[in-house]
Amino acid sequence: MKKMILITMILTLVFGTVAFAAEDGAALFKAKCAACHGPDGKKMAKADLTSAGIQGKAETDLVKFVGENPKHNFTKKGVSEDQLKAIVGFIKTLK
Repeated sequence: MKKMILITMILTLVFGTVAFAAEDGAALFKAKCAACHGPDGKKMAKADLTSAGIQGKAETDLVKFVGENPKHNFTKKGVSEDQLKAIVGFIKTLK
């Protein structure tokens, strides 16, 4: 019985954390990106986040670009690496 309760608690924590991270990426995108890129990522023709050019990039490349690109430069604005990864994870869902 104790094992069953422990397993249930661990699974709840693991899957709850994954869901929170996904929501966090969406919330961060809404707060930091949607004003320029739109809620669906299609507002800017030159930077359509749903395009094959963006979606085809590796997540690590997008994290670096969003963090260090002079137009964004989120790392200097206090956005953490984990937050950048969450934002990019959300961008990847905009396909």
